[in-house]
Amino acid sequence: MFVGGIIRIFVSISTYFFQLADSFHAFENCVTMAPVPESDKLLQEVDNYIRSNDVMIFSKTTCPFCNKVKALLSSMGIQFTVLELDTLA
Repeated sequence: MFVGGIIRIFVSISTYFFQLADSFHAFENCVTMAPVPESDKLLQEVDNYIRSNDVMIFSKTTCPFCNKVKALLSSMGIQFTVLELDTLA
């Protein structure tokens, strides 16, 4: 009984991740990244964000995958810091 329950949970989780993967493949041809200039200052900023927070998310408000991860972490009671990249001026 216990093993059967674990297997059902594993299958449910696997199915969910395969659905996410399929969604990603649907978006990958229409989403492009903006060019980002490499600089020591930028790398230091990113490093500071990561070092200063236990869980740091770099996100875009329009990213469905980012929104799912933020919702998942919130539902699990995990505190995180998010930087919405598309709202930066």
